[in-house]
Amino acid sequence: MTASSRSRRIADLLLQHARDLEQQAASEAVPGPLADRLARRAGQLRALSDRHAHERIRTQEPTS
Repeated sequence: MTASSRSRRIADLLLQHARDLEQQAASEAVPGPLADRLARRAGQLRALSDRHAHERIRTQEPTS
């Protein structure tokens, strides 16, 4: 597995986890403060995933 494919896999896993947390946060069974924390964490994971994707693309650009 190359570094690029590993980075892409990590970004994909982060997004999946963020979606899972968002679904949990949207549940009526989850208390408001916990739902807020879950949603905030999902946002953090999405930002981390975006950073992975951005860095992966940036490292593939020519350096000449």
